[in-house]
Amino acid sequence: MLKPWGFDLADIAVQVLLLYGEQDVFVSTGHGERLAQHIPGVEARLLDDVGHATLVNHVPESLAWLSEHL
Repeated sequence: MLKPWGFDLADIAVQVLLLYGEQDVFVSTGHGERLAQHIPGVEARLLDDVGHATLVNHVPESLAWLSEHL
């Protein structure tokens, strides 16, 4: 059972890159869509060829994004 995170997603005040995989069998794409709808200014990317574990292949892309947004 999931518990509340202790903060409202709408209160996030930093830039966020949200990557989630369409092939993820552990977490539904609906969860990623919900996060994207509630985090202000989020950059959300649904990756069609990615699952839960293969998201790690996008670490270089994520680090590049981070370095551009510091």
